[in-house]
Amino acid sequence: MKGIISTITLLFAVSVVYAQITAVDFETPADYDYQAWNGVAEVVSNTITDGINSSANAGKYTTPANQSWSNAAVVTTTESYAFKDMQNISLMLIAPSSTKLYAKLENGSGGVAQGEVVPSAGSNWSEVTINFTAFDGVDVETATFNKFTFFFNVDDNVGGEEWFFDNVVINEKTADPEAPTNLQVSNITNDSFTLTWDADANATGGTNIFIVEPAISSGDVYITTLAAGVNTYTYTGSYGAVTIQEGGVYVAKLQALPDDDFNAYAQADVDMTVTAIGKEFNNHKIVMYPNPASNLLKFNFEMANVEIYDFAGKLVMKRSNVNKINVSELDGIYLVKGKSTKGISICNKLIIN
Repeated sequence: MKGIISTITLLFAVSVVYAQITAVDFETPADYDYQAWNGVAEVVSNTITDGINSSANAGKYTTPANQSWSNAAVVTTTESYAFKDMQNISLMLIAPSSTKLYAKLENGSGGVAQGEVVPSAGSNWSEVTINFTAFDGVDVETATFNKFTFFFNVDDNVGGEEWFFDNVVINEKTADPEAPTNLQVSNITNDSFTLTWDADANATGGTNIFIVEPAISSGDVYITTLAAGVNTYTYTGSYGAVTIQEGGVYVAKLQALPDDDFNAYAQADVDMTVTAIGKEFNNHKIVMYPNPASNLLKFNFEMANVEIYDFAGKLVMKRSNVNKINVSELDGIYLVKGKSTKGISICNKLIIN
């Protein structure tokens, strides 16, 4: 994972679609074994198929009397699953009471992880998600599980509650994407500019868009979240205290999603202090600025290669895969040659003072 910028001051939750494995659906008896620890375990026909669960069969568990914390529905699968690959599990329920559901993941007789949730009582199917914490002593990198143990209404001593459950799904972790690459600033006008980039294939949650104006110490201003597959954004107008306008200097920031480690960020500097240069920026011409330069020489494209020659024809500097070059050690008049990663060439005079 490549982190490119300083700490982001705002963190945003995003909806992420995880890779899913249906571990239990009660449709193929050879795939599982369903038993009860006390209580009564049955596989029954699903009588409510017009909602979120259209399965033919479902699991039913009836709680016993006088067995608080000593009863559970136990499903053992023929396949084992790696704990380190799991984000959480979800399952469908018809819950007779809004009481704690305690769950364990096990391997044989050994406990691997535990979690709990409080579902809403109702007469129709609903879906719940359970997050798990590994038991002490479990090696999360190597632990596997093949048993789902559900304690329905764990504190119940009365018994007789009928719980229905189905479609136990393992939501797998997705690989965090790399930070966006090949950032290109183009189409600069008096009050807007466009940023394009290459997105990692793992950026299934899309891209968070930020803007920063260092001159006013704006910090990271969140703008929007783009859908996966979108790799261009035009900054225009005002975002909080930041207004895109001629004369401004900005930092455009991106965050690839999902980003569990909060470090898949990239940034591009945008200098709009010279209107004439800004009007020249487009998708077909390389512009280097400022010119004259004294410190950093910047380009509106990512440059595959840049060569700087003095006027005697001597190569004095060569850089690859950059969009800015420190020229503070040079002085005088030079010739800049190069080609962008998009194949656009430049051959311009440069004055450094």
